Amino acid sequence: MLLITLASQWLSRHMLAKQSQIPDLSLTTLDGQTTSLYQQLAELPQQPTLVYLFAPWCSICKVSMPGLPLVTGTHTNLLTIGLSWQSRQEVAEMVQPMNLPDKPLLGDVNTAAKLAISGFPSYYLIDPQGRILTLDRGLTTPVGLWLKLRWQQLKSWWHK
Repeated sequence: MLLITLASQWLSRHMLAKQSQIPDLSLTTLDGQTTSLYQQLAELPQQPTLVYLFAPWCSICKVSMPGLPLVTGTHTNLLTIGLSWQSRQEVAEMVQPMNLPDKPLLGDVNTAAKLAISGFPSYYLIDPQGRILTLDRGLTTPVGLWLKLRWQQLKSWWHK
């Protein structure tokens, strides 16, 4: 457990800091419409949101993404953002069999830079105001992700 924690901290060392504000980003939908991260967040229930960043060529993303609907939903929103893609079709084909609750949004190299993404998959768990609660990069099992999400809920409840 300690080795996994240390590896996780090392992999995510260059990501945005906990408790910092996630930047608003210009994103595109799969059908080519322009939107923003904060516009998407405003349409979601007022609860923490898991912002999951992936690349369609990433084999670890293909392994971890099917578990995302299992750990989000009732208490946590899910927002997926595809980065490092060649075509919208490539992203659509990757996520189609994954049974995600919503279609992914698409970012570009500027998105990756603003979010300090240097590897895939990466994720940020943010509160309804856009503050980063936790972050990670690399393979995360559904159980591990579920535990991190529930830990954040418990900490949030405790501090109320």
